[in-house]
Amino acid sequence: MANKKRGYIPLWRCIDQNPILNDGKPFDRFHAWVDLLLEANHRDKTFSADGRPVTVRRGEKCTSILHLAEKWHWSRNRVKRFLATLEANSMCTTKRTNAGTIINIVNYGIYNDIQFADEPTDEPADGPADGPQTIMVKNEKREARPKVTAEGVQIE
Repeated sequence: MANKKRGYIPLWRCIDQNPILNDGKPFDRFHAWVDLLLEANHRDKTFSADGRPVTVRRGEKCTSILHLAEKWHWSRNRVKRFLATLEANSMCTTKRTNAGTIINIVNYGIYNDIQFADEPTDEPADGPADGPQTIMVKNEKREARPKVTAEGVQIE
């Protein structure tokens, strides 16, 4: 994030389902970080664990070290060391609970604040002047163009 002027691309969460990218090989640290970004909640979510409601906020993921180790093809100690490195670099925080380990992505909004035109926003209409800007993307269908020959005659 040293050079924010380079921009970013939106990345669909389902990219991890692509068989070319999901080849069963061990993750490197970059892919593990991207996986955490993809798996973090994009909105608050509540679920039940042992009969108690657990709320996982936007930018957080509730998981286990064992689950990450199996998914990334790493040892549990390697996962713990990686998460400790992320914490030391102020990229995430972790909190152990009875429901699992909650990983909080620090500054999650920097990675995931793109607002589509058809989604409601939580900000007031006059919104704050400073802070991250949202990109408005219109998702509207265009009318089909009439088919025309090289001479300009419309084909029905």
